[in-house]
Amino acid sequence: MRARRAIQCGTVAIATRQSGVCDPGERGVCVEVYELGGRPGYSFLFEQGRYDGFSPEDVEMFLEVTPTVCHTVTANV
Repeated sequence: MRARRAIQCGTVAIATRQSGVCDPGERGVCVEVYELGGRPGYSFLFEQGRYDGFSPEDVEMFLEVTPTVCHTVTANV
């Protein structure tokens, strides 16, 4: 199991598998970090304009979180 990277607004991730909102290899950026029912969640906007929320387990299953942070997104938070 790989170590989890911290996710913040602006964090860039790459889809590792197909989901309802992303294709393998598609890049996405975290646009919101939230809490729902006492659990963390992350909204990602993908290259094709699709977006969705991901639980930590969803992130582990569908995304490779990179060390890259898009500062244009963080400037608007």
